[in-house]
Amino acid sequence: MPNLTAQDEFCGTGPERKKTMSSDYSIGSMNQLADALAKAGFSPDDVTKLRQGDLGKILRVLRGIAEIIPIKKFVPTKPFNPAEFIDEGCTVWKGLIDSDGFSGEEDIDQRSLALTEIELAKIIFETCLQKGESSITGEEKLRRLKEKQNFIRFGGNVFIGLWEDYQVNKENSVLERLYWERKITYLDFSGLVLRCSNGCRAVLYFYRNDNSKWDWLFCWLNNVCDADCLSVGYAS
Repeated sequence: MPNLTAQDEFCGTGPERKKTMSSDYSIGSMNQLADALAKAGFSPDDVTKLRQGDLGKILRVLRGIAEIIPIKKFVPTKPFNPAEFIDEGCTVWKGLIDSDGFSGEEDIDQRSLALTEIELAKIIFETCLQKGESSITGEEKLRRLKEKQNFIRFGGNVFIGLWEDYQVNKENSVLERLYWERKITYLDFSGLVLRCSNGCRAVLYFYRNDNSKWDWLFCWLNNVCDADCLSVGYAS
């Protein structure tokens, strides 16, 4: 029996010998690739992640049939009108919780209205659940959020900015990035309290449905919120 090298023992010999990497790519080519990766700053861990990823996508870029879209880090905010976006009977809640919602100060976090854009890296997520709690009502959650004076509660202007970003950019949108990077499937916007046409208090929220698409609804504040119900905002 001939002496076998470690590579021969792994790949086999004779006609049944398996194809090795060097049979398609010369050692020189592999060395060139290794030098290029090192020059670009790739670490061994980076190379491992690259190998585990979808190299077909990179090949399509190299062949000019796909393009790389930069990751979006900022999203502009937009003016939000609940009567136009939802229905004519929907307005901003005014006054105290136990009022009719038609008179008094608007239940809005004015600091959100001052934002012209949001930076993805600075977004904070809150549940307001305390130790031992699995859920609280939306009204209790809102009360606790308002007590966090250093937390800017995102309102309708941020909501509509993110929604339009999703409509235009889809899989490259901020909402999709939040899902793939953090597995987030729900976001509510407590900086704008709505008075629905039925007189109930509510906040807007996004959710990722079973079809892997994002959609929006409004959540009545007398509903229950659990650990998956994330409110979004900034640190002031």
